[in-house]
Amino acid sequence: MDESAVERLRRVAGTGESPDGSVRVTLSGQGAPKVEFAPGALRQHNDRSLGIAVASALTEAISDRQRTVEAVLEAVRDGPPRPDVPGTRVMQRRELFDGAVGAIAVSAISPRGQVTVSLRAGGEIDVQVRQGTLALVGVGEAGLAAEVAAATSAALHERNARILQIHKDVYRTGR
Repeated sequence: MDESAVERLRRVAGTGESPDGSVRVTLSGQGAPKVEFAPGALRQHNDRSLGIAVASALTEAISDRQRTVEAVLEAVRDGPPRPDVPGTRVMQRRELFDGAVGAIAVSAISPRGQVTVSLRAGGEIDVQVRQGTLALVGVGEAGLAAEVAAATSAALHERNARILQIHKDVYRTGR
């Protein structure tokens, strides 16, 4: 892959917003999350509904980023991926890799324990805001955004580490 394609992939970002517009998540090219709450968002939600809104925005941001990554890769390949001949060793390894990646499930807890982000097998995302978090004195929008971002970052990091390990196991060991 040429240098410019690598740089473009490093800059790819994704943005997602909850259906009610109360939460916006942006993932940078390196995957670092930025979480923003609309004015009054913490007052209009309870702990559960806020978790659902964050999960929705995060899902959209990940999908947006992935679509852009696919577009960059397609441009590098001069078109969409070419189908492999079924039954070949390459295709078998690809199927093994895809199956293992699809089965990855990780969870991470924020530093203060207020938020848990789970990336489940099959791509489902769950965000749990600990009961009573919104009622805590001193947990404002910035503090909660930092908690969500930290848990999201940790979950994405762990998922990426597992994908890299699967890639090594499947493609480099000759299994």
